[in-house]
Amino acid sequence: MKFIKKHIWLILVIALNFAVVLYPVVLTSLPITQTDGLTYFMTSKYLAETGDFFAELPDYIPAKGDEATHINEFLPVPIVYMALMIKITGERFVLNGGALGLLFVLSNIYLYLFAEKLTNNKAAALVTTLLSAISFRFYYLFWGGNWANVCAMILSVPALYYALDYLRGNKIKDLILMSVFLLLTAGSHTVHFLFTALLIAALFIGVKVLKNTELKLPEIKLKVGSLAEKTLKSGVAIFLIVSAAFLVTFIPFALAGTRTYWVSEWINYMLALDKVPNFWHYGAIADCSIIIILGMLGLIYAIYKQKWEIATLGIMSFVIVNITNFLVPDDVWLSLFIYRYQAFHFIVLALLSSYFAFEISSKEPKLRKLMIALMTLAVLSHVAKTGYVMYKIEPAITEDEYSAVEYMQETGEGFWLINNIETDSSFRSYEWILAYGDSDKTKRSEEINTSALAEPYIIVQDTEALSSDELTLIKDYEEVAEFGTVTIFKK
Repeated sequence: MKFIKKHIWLILVIALNFAVVLYPVVLTSLPITQTDGLTYFMTSKYLAETGDFFAELPDYIPAKGDEATHINEFLPVPIVYMALMIKITGERFVLNGGALGLLFVLSNIYLYLFAEKLTNNKAAALVTTLLSAISFRFYYLFWGGNWANVCAMILSVPALYYALDYLRGNKIKDLILMSVFLLLTAGSHTVHFLFTALLIAALFIGVKVLKNTELKLPEIKLKVGSLAEKTLKSGVAIFLIVSAAFLVTFIPFALAGTRTYWVSEWINYMLALDKVPNFWHYGAIADCSIIIILGMLGLIYAIYKQKWEIATLGIMSFVIVNITNFLVPDDVWLSLFIYRYQAFHFIVLALLSSYFAFEISSKEPKLRKLMIALMTLAVLSHVAKTGYVMYKIEPAITEDEYSAVEYMQETGEGFWLINNIETDSSFRSYEWILAYGDSDKTKRSEEINTSALAEPYIIVQDTEALSSDELTLIKDYEEVAEFGTVTIFKK
């Protein structure tokens, strides 16, 4: 009871986190996620059913051919974890993010502990955790189906936590735990793992290299001094672990798969010395302008107060999100991973903002109400944005479409899908119809054509949207089943 009273606010934040991540699981038994989510869920389900990590992917997997042909060509951690959870909890809990959501909640507990260690302020750590739990950027990726990236993000938080503990205390236990979570991060998403390695390098600089640095303003004097033997050993140990994690996870993935073309794209761009792209848009909307401004002030304040651990972490995170300014253009595939990193950068911004707000509140009581008001507005901003997305959640496949697929499963025949409904800016996705129908991902079109006529059955998502020419093409077809606006025609 004493523990609950002591941590009541953290418990409430974690409870809120649980409620948000499990909302789609409770809402519907049908999927809400799209292309990538379908790929990861169905691949995990196939692994759970076959137990064969080297099995060929079914033809309905969106990534098949373009990115992979066999299960082992995906980095293993998300796939194996979700396959295991399917066996333990059943499909529904995993289908709409429950399994990864559970990891996100645990990650936010680590985030609280990490933020508390960095800021020495429980309130700042609590607000950082709250902002992470309702982060619009995170849920945009999470419910959109970027599960490998999300999994790596989640697992990198405990890796950073144990890295900080190791750098401060040089305990082997912390080094081992950091290594475990680093390996899991590397086994989830290679690019985010590299970003995590950079953040750990930033912590190393803050904890070990700059620990004796003096910054005297307005005159700047940096007195770093010589590195101690323990510092060098820590640096070497972390470098070797990071390198090992990269080699163990990325090289087999690269050798087995076909998804490394972005590396050559990046190299070609560097050689071409093309124009510098603009910074990614809409940060003021996605992150909230208050968080951005307070975060930057927090970074400046950390440098001023010589809180090097916070400062170096913040500087490195800002460098990563600005890589597109000087290394990777918008039209190179690698830039997508940098944009996705901004969901993690928001956590760093939240930490810097909370640190600044509570430091100023304690130092300048007159500004306390202003800081509380600004942080409250920032929280409400993310509640509104994430809440709106929750309000818009709907199944990617309707009950009528699912009934049509069940009908086709009973026939055991192939079909062609006429995807003639408007699905932009919604959760709807025709790909689930093909997946549940065990069809080929290529057997669809937006209108009836000669390719469709080659199949024994045609499923039309909206019969009323058919043109007179299309109706003429299927005049010899029999209407064998109707489910709402969804109609099945047989040759």
